[in-house]
Amino acid sequence: FIFNKLARSQTPRAGIASAASVLLFLGTTVLIFLMFRIRKQIEKEA
Repeated sequence: FIFNKLARSQTPRAGIASAASVLLFLGTTVLIFLMFRIRKQIEKEA
């Protein structure tokens, strides 16, 4: 986190990249969570 702050203060592009990586991580986490829930529902129905 400290490294991200240093990069953000040096160049705005690095800050945008770090923000994009965080968004990507959150998006993949939500996708995996949704897939897990859907799989559970399918197992219940079957």
